[in-house]
Amino acid sequence: MVERHLKNTIARLIHISHSIQHLHQIHSQILTSPNLSSHHRSFLVSRLLLQLCAAASSPLSLPYAARIFAHIPNPSLFAYNAIIRASATESSGRQCFILYKSLLRGGLLPDSITLPFVLKECSNRANMSSGRALHAHSFNLGYESNLYVQNSLITLYTDCGAMDNARKVFDAMPQRDAVSWNSMIISFLRGGELDSALKLFRQMESKKNIITWNSVITGLTQGSRPRQALDIFREMHDKNTVLPDKITVASALSACASLGAIDQGKWVHAYLHRTGLECDVAVMTALVDMYGKCGYVDKATKIFRAICNKDVFAWTAMISVLALNGLGHEALGVFAEMEGSGVRPNDVTFVALLSACVHCGLVDWARWCFDRMERAYGVRPGNEHYACMLAAPCQ
Repeated sequence: MVERHLKNTIARLIHISHSIQHLHQIHSQILTSPNLSSHHRSFLVSRLLLQLCAAASSPLSLPYAARIFAHIPNPSLFAYNAIIRASATESSGRQCFILYKSLLRGGLLPDSITLPFVLKECSNRANMSSGRALHAHSFNLGYESNLYVQNSLITLYTDCGAMDNARKVFDAMPQRDAVSWNSMIISFLRGGELDSALKLFRQMESKKNIITWNSVITGLTQGSRPRQALDIFREMHDKNTVLPDKITVASALSACASLGAIDQGKWVHAYLHRTGLECDVAVMTALVDMYGKCGYVDKATKIFRAICNKDVFAWTAMISVLALNGLGHEALGVFAEMEGSGVRPNDVTFVALLSACVHCGLVDWARWCFDRMERAYGVRPGNEHYACMLAAPCQ
């Protein structure tokens, strides 16, 4: 009775402890207590290992967990899964693969928890050869219908750029969830295969979530299909099954900016007010960009001035708007404000600034900006910067 009570007390302490020092003290208690049987001691060490692996964000927790694991005579699959999971999260060398081989040598078989974490390590390292071997092994073990294992295989192949392999896995799945569909759609979008992504999007039916909608709207906008992006946004709004969030709105505004569609841009802006969605820096920057590209410089400036904590993207958007509308001196003024605020400009900022100077005939200022770019901020000139400077003598 005393032993059981002690075991339960220590187990509760392990569960609520997040300090490595505290867990170390509990470990010492487990090892030295005369009131614990070997069975209960083994159980508590496993629980301690799991807690350490869950706290793998600490730089000391994973090495400590590895030392504990190394002293377990015959680790269970539970213990292997805990340490493999932590190793995959930390991407600590090839430790994940070493542990997996050790598991097999110990006569254990991986389960639907083990395989996804080892496959994740393959994905992180774009290790196709090991990934394919694991794919074959998972098939031999009968996991060809397991949703989590198959989703991990899709991630592996898409991360390695093997879309044909990913599609074969996807097509063979008897059951798919939102993760399965989104992984394929996002990978097609990233690879520029917009039609393939849209085809899957249309086949997806009821499983669409906010990630699906945002990925497609953003992918179409960035893939130079802003009109289709806005059509999808309208469809999302009309169906009202998934509510747009600030990422959706920012992407829709970007599509309006690309088209110069001020009426639709104003409608999206009004939607923000109607729904009470948070207008963070990213959304307000998208509004600045949209109004500016549609020629509403005063409106863009008013919104820009209302941004409380302007980041480099907000400053760059305002400078770009002024450059686009032929307001070179104003762009230089905003750049001076940016420097005074302590925000460091990036390469895109200088493209906008050089463009503003060159197109307004401010050649000397363009030279000053070009020199300051590398000397003061360490931004090395790229093709776009040189193109601006080559255009300067023509002005």
